[in-house]
Amino acid sequence: MTQPPLITHVSDTARWVAVYRAQESERPDRLFDDPFARRLAGPRGEAIVRGLPRGAQMAWPMVVRTAVMDEVILRVIARDGITTVLNLAAGLDARPWRLQLPASLQWIDVDHPEMIEYKRAAMAAEPTFALWLTDLASPGLLKMMARSWGPVLEAWKAPFRFGPSESTGFFAPYGWREVEWRSQMVEGPRLKRTFPMARIWNFLGRFAPKHRREEFRRFSGIALMERLPPAGLS
Repeated sequence: MTQPPLITHVSDTARWVAVYRAQESERPDRLFDDPFARRLAGPRGEAIVRGLPRGAQMAWPMVVRTAVMDEVILRVIARDGITTVLNLAAGLDARPWRLQLPASLQWIDVDHPEMIEYKRAAMAAEPTFALWLTDLASPGLLKMMARSWGPVLEAWKAPFRFGPSESTGFFAPYGWREVEWRSQMVEGPRLKRTFPMARIWNFLGRFAPKHRREEFRRFSGIALMERLPPAGLS
């Protein structure tokens, strides 16, 4: 009897990522503590990780992404007096419960399921925000992931598709520019969560041409973006 796919909707990937947060939170040298992640991931999240080729080995970029985003979020809230966070594609993010945030901060999650669809629709034309934090893949990373997980994720109807060749420049026509880029390849070693043989890759990368080093730095990362001023203003 054919087993139903573990991922039937893109929102199911949030369960997958929550498993990685739970695993990191249970380490004695954890980079963050998400006491809700295991409960949110549930048995289905565990099954998704088990069902992916080398699924357990790919926790490190998700862990690095979470730790770096935590750092940036806390910094900009404290520095810039941010009063509202609009968390698009929030998934199972538990930051409002696990981070030390100002009591006056308003945090709005926007995502599936249908119980928050009304809120998303009602607020779509209202919120304005100056800063945007996102993680971003490159075409090279998409190709690598396709080799490892492509057939499985295609069968589950949740393929990875977004990895613009122009990196954050993709968002310029929509009114955004990059303020800060935190490369996974740099942040992983700093946080001591990285892939096997990362030291060798980083060492060999020192001898690569400048454009290749830049490609490696932009392979995957976390970008802090700011809204461009309206035309005619500086």
